[in-house]
Amino acid sequence: MILVEYNSDRPKMVQKIIMYGVHVLCYCSLFSLSSCTLMTNTVPAPTQLSNLLKQNLVLLPDNDFEHLPHFLKENKIIFLGGIHKVKPLMQAASRLAVYLATYKPVVYALELVYGAHPLMEAVSLGAEKQINPMQYTETIRAFNANQTEDKKILLTALDIEHSIYNNKKETKLFLQELANRSTSDAASYAISEEVTHLTVQDTYGKMNRYLDKLKKVFSQHFDTFSSEDRDEILFSMELLTASNRYYQYKAAGGITEALTRPWDIRHKYFIKTIERAYRKAQKRKAILLCRVGTAHARLDHKLEAWYFAKKYSRTKGRVGSIGLIPLYYDTSETNDTVTEKYNDIDSIVKILMKDYEYSYLPLSELQKNSKNSFKWSKYYSNSAPKYDGLLFVRIEKNSN
Repeated sequence: MILVEYNSDRPKMVQKIIMYGVHVLCYCSLFSLSSCTLMTNTVPAPTQLSNLLKQNLVLLPDNDFEHLPHFLKENKIIFLGGIHKVKPLMQAASRLAVYLATYKPVVYALELVYGAHPLMEAVSLGAEKQINPMQYTETIRAFNANQTEDKKILLTALDIEHSIYNNKKETKLFLQELANRSTSDAASYAISEEVTHLTVQDTYGKMNRYLDKLKKVFSQHFDTFSSEDRDEILFSMELLTASNRYYQYKAAGGITEALTRPWDIRHKYFIKTIERAYRKAQKRKAILLCRVGTAHARLDHKLEAWYFAKKYSRTKGRVGSIGLIPLYYDTSETNDTVTEKYNDIDSIVKILMKDYEYSYLPLSELQKNSKNSFKWSKYYSNSAPKYDGLLFVRIEKNSN
């Protein structure tokens, strides 16, 4: 209620203006309230939600990804976000890669350590070397076996050099591989000798001093490398230094330095490695498919998928984001905790999927066909979808 003091001494025209303003204010308030009711935050009734999902859920019988929305193939980058090291999710990602590769070449980039990329690229192009089968699945291996080199799915790696503070295995192999690219045997030997000292660096200070020395050894023989390899060396030294800083701050419980937080370091260089993978995709006239952790693929956080979808000029407006959602089909496990009785999209999708292994839900379409806001759902943030769509994956108990 709005109270206005009446003053008989005021001119009648002034009084009319005041009362008119009050009426307008009241009308606007009522309109605002009525507008809020057009899009309610309440959860749709069970039958409403079920009908919405029936209308929008795309079932993929016989693992046929042809039923996926056509526009996915038109993207320059697709981020596929989900839990790591879950075999059915990796298999789903591999099948998506093969589906895309039947239309256009694909660079398939995994969130690992950047230093793993030379091995992954070599193996995917036919080199007989050992690689983790979860990274190079039989699905992709079989596809590549029947393709010319330009049509093969090229595997590569993204992210900072995590192994620099752990087993150092991938980092050492990577640096050794860089040393072997020199056109001079003497240069390769000198750099390789320095690389062997990597494994004894066990503190931030030691690693920093070691990296400075390693840079000098590379620079002494810089003219023995191709221009492309020089670029790789310069970036790799920068990345290793940043990775060392990241783990120093992280291990120290989040010490900050001049407004730089540990996460900022990783985010900056994660983006740089994706940019490098995108350059490889451009050379092959390929789609870049990034298999990353859940947060990195979300469009409501200012992380990697958001950056390439909204800020990076070369891909802005041409980026897709898909959440990989595991649906556990057993009585002892659930894929999430349901806080309210009818807030569970997953349980309805499980019923609709029946015996199918995969289904796809376009999140924008789901909200477009409803007067209800989906702010209540774990797949939306402030009523906007966190991903363009969800790829649901059926997982049987003990299947992983």
